Amino acid sequence: MPPPNPLVEQLTTRELQILTTRVPGIRQRLAAEVVGFVQKLRRQDLFKRPGVAETIDWARTLHFLGETDLGKEAASDTLGAVVKERDDLELVRDNLADITSGG
Repeated sequence: MPPPNPLVEQLTTRELQILTTRVPGIRQRLAAEVVGFVQKLRRQDLFKRPGVAETIDWARTLHFLGETDLGKEAASDTLGAVVKERDDLELVRDNLADITSGG
């Protein structure tokens, strides 16, 4: 396992701060899971990797739906809020188990 990257950790912390500010009332656990999942998406071979705006959109969607954590079903049902390209969406759905498990 590679050593932790301080820059990635700093960016993740900053994105989490932005998310909790832009989505008032979101549970910390859900916010952290969303940011972690999006970080994993950014390491995938996607045509359009999600940015902070997509992270906020997805978190708002999940929060609006009353989700308190990011389960596989909730992730699958709402991926269109964070993954915008059709081919990317298919790729992510096909690899959802690996992405959610950290693979």
